[in-house]
Amino acid sequence: MKGMKIKIAIADDEKIILRSFCKILGELKDKTEICGTASDGEELKRIIETEQPNLVITDICMPKLSGLEIIKQCSNMPNKPLFVLISGYKDFEYAREAMTYGVSEYLIKPVDPSALISLVKKLHNEIITKKSSNALYNMDFPVEEDNASSTHYRVVIAECENTSDVPTLEAFVNNTMPESCMLLRYKAHICIVFPFSGSENNFAKALNYAKLLLEKAGISADYAVGEPYRGFNGIVHSYNSACRALEMSFFFDENKVYSEEDRNHLCPSGTYDASAVSERIFSEVHRGDTKSAFEELENFTKMILNASGGVRDIAVIQFYSVVDKLRKLISDTSLMDKYSPEATLGFIKECKRNIRIKEFLYEMINDITNQNSDSKSVRNSFEIKLITEYIHSHLNENLTVESVAKMAYKNTYYFSTFFKKYTNENFKDYVLRVRMEKAMEELEHSDKKIHEIAEEVGFIDPHHFSRVFKKYYGFTASSVRKE
Repeated sequence: MKGMKIKIAIADDEKIILRSFCKILGELKDKTEICGTASDGEELKRIIETEQPNLVITDICMPKLSGLEIIKQCSNMPNKPLFVLISGYKDFEYAREAMTYGVSEYLIKPVDPSALISLVKKLHNEIITKKSSNALYNMDFPVEEDNASSTHYRVVIAECENTSDVPTLEAFVNNTMPESCMLLRYKAHICIVFPFSGSENNFAKALNYAKLLLEKAGISADYAVGEPYRGFNGIVHSYNSACRALEMSFFFDENKVYSEEDRNHLCPSGTYDASAVSERIFSEVHRGDTKSAFEELENFTKMILNASGGVRDIAVIQFYSVVDKLRKLISDTSLMDKYSPEATLGFIKECKRNIRIKEFLYEMINDITNQNSDSKSVRNSFEIKLITEYIHSHLNENLTVESVAKMAYKNTYYFSTFFKKYTNENFKDYVLRVRMEKAMEELEHSDKKIHEIAEEVGFIDPHHFSRVFKKYYGFTASSVRKE
């Protein structure tokens, strides 16, 4: 439970009290995150619906919608938050009515800061403990009828890349899912439950609906279809099956629909010695051969899906083993802190896609090889000189960050940071400036036609060149010739 935060929404129509509550709870920033503040009831209701806080601290008497009315409206929410009511009225009946709707505490103004902190700490522990338990096993499903054992269930789950998109996707599901389905929310997942008789196979139906969500919902999300199981308890098992399938998303850059069957054809049986490749990465970095180290890293990331059997946790351990080996080559104290076991393991565990870990390893390899050079600044200056000379001599080509980074044997993410650090310009800004300066030079000192100059500096369309030129200099290319 240590380190886990809860989301808190705070509401009071007196702004000075609102600010004071935020300041008091600032002492618990390791346990809490304030996801929204409101000065009226309608605003608070909107925050509850969009941010889904774990805890709501609100005054009873609020404009537009009272605290008690909000609590009543939230009483049937599947993931309703805990409520702490605050009031200047010592009205027992009012408080008792609030308690019937699940209010956790009732505090009287003026609120003692230490009492508020103690209360939030207690509720934090309750919320985290509840979140740690498997809520699906404790759901209040309807009592099964005698013939319910013949009913099977298959669960489709959706996991949004951005939690702010969850309400939007949930609304889309509500409007599009088949009438026989149930919509549930658990953890970060939207769950669509498909019931069917034991004699039918509804995999295609569930799969097609998941594909519909992927293509039409307009949300960046991954989807998984669970295996079918019998009875209401089967919902839990199908959900777990879908979660196992969803682990496959870690290995792919784009959003997809997954099923457990994917493991069979995406992870064919065979011998995949990831540890041997890991050793080769270490050896190349130790020799200072960055290019070969990057090539071995590419090999490692290509085989990690098969080597891990499509299990995310195994892949994370294998990636971490590479980091752990490379750490032995670090002598710079600042790099020791940057790539400490706690920092690296924490980062790797939080990565939802393995491409982020690959970028992290690219940066680590670069840092280590640069650290091992006695003339680090000279080496970097030499690399920048080669890169800028390449840009100047290839202005007529499609110069992208990706293409130039590849030429320099650098990861795209690392290259962008490296380039700006040593040129004080973003890559795109630098290329544009060089192109415009070259165009101006040609306009002033040659008799080439404008469309020829445009082609020389990388513009296929001369009209587009003219627009860019005017925007950059404030006057047209043709006006330079008239002078």
